[in-house]
Parts: sequence; structure tokens; C-alpha cells
Amino acid sequence: MFFTAGANLADAVMKVALVLLAARLTSSPALVAGVLTALTLPWTVAALKAGAVVDRGDRRRLLVGAEAMRL
Repeated sequence: MFFTAGANLADAVMKVALVLLAARLTSSPALVAGVLTALTLPWTVAALKAGAVVDRGDRRRLLVGAEAMRL
């Protein structure tokens, strides 16, 4: 549980910080939205393939490894 909380906090801080940085550097709402899209799109694209891989492996081991890498 500790790994999950730390990884989720780090993801949220990164998204907020990068969007705020983009808003500070440009006045274009489209570019700021593009930054958020670029941060979210890889998760959306990779989710289906990752689900197929996880279904074939040891779930506990995969969960600990994935959360450790995210942290």
C-alpha cells in the first residue's frame, strides 16, 4: 500500500507541476492541454497490452515490481 500511495502522489505532483509550467511558459490553452494529453495518452494506449501481459503472470510479483518502478 505504501508503494501505491507514493507512486500516485508522485504522478499527481508531476502532472500538476508540468501543466503549471506549461501555463507559465505559454499563453496558448491548446499547448497547455497538449501537455496534459501527452502525459495521459501513453497510459491509455498501453493499458490494453499491459492487461494481457499481467493476466499471464504472477499478479503479486508484477504488482510489487510495477509499484516499485513507479515510485
